[in-house]
Amino acid sequence: MSDGTETPDSGSAAGPPDSGSGAGPAGAGIARHKVPVIAGAVVAGTAALLVLPVVLHPGDPFEDVGSCEDVFTDEFVSGLPLDGDLMMLESEPGESGLPERFDPTLICVDAADKSLVAEFFVLDPAEDPTDYGAARDMVSTRRGIAEETRSNTDEERPFRTTELEDLDAGDGGFTALYEPPEELRGDYAEWAPDSFRNGHATAVFSLRNVVVQVTSFGSGDLSAPSRSSVERVAEDLAERIPETGEEGGGSPPENTVEP
Repeated sequence: MSDGTETPDSGSAAGPPDSGSGAGPAGAGIARHKVPVIAGAVVAGTAALLVLPVVLHPGDPFEDVGSCEDVFTDEFVSGLPLDGDLMMLESEPGESGLPERFDPTLICVDAADKSLVAEFFVLDPAEDPTDYGAARDMVSTRRGIAEETRSNTDEERPFRTTELEDLDAGDGGFTALYEPPEELRGDYAEWAPDSFRNGHATAVFSLRNVVVQVTSFGSGDLSAPSRSSVERVAEDLAERIPETGEEGGGSPPENTVEP
């Protein structure tokens, strides 16, 4: 009875190979080796490994995002997908020509014609230290306003939302395109800085405890803004903030691990 480790080919003849000049029968003297089978228990055990979901710590909260000069360096601005030369300077609420929104922590405005405005809201992480839900709620609230403006206009907002899409920047957000109805273009020109008449596009997203809103008015009467432009500006800012911002000493939420 074979020991299970080595057996001759079942079709070959037993005995020594022919010592003459002629070759022996086909396959004679060639042994077939059985590869030992890996224990099935090992394979089953590997397949049955339980992979627990791991929630990565999103990072410590930001204490600030830096200054306009820190964020909008010449090199950074030159890479933005916008026409013309930008010089982003810090502005106080109300000085940008736009209605004040919630009291931003930092406002950066193009000094030439206010065609681009970036507002940064640094929320107190102590209000929601586990998952930065307060920042995402703020983004959700602003999206709700954009949804309501799809069909309604009023004296405070002489424009309508004509496009609204998700934004994959930071922890997520949205982009929107706003245009004034023909009968309200005069009112819109009074609301917008420097008599822009074609509407504006915004991108809103959160990154940890920071909410960012970017508003672009295009190039005056020459070209209309686009969602794609502010989308790319927002994506660039989402990568820029960790480089210029200062993190606080927050601790990871429960059931999270450092990346």
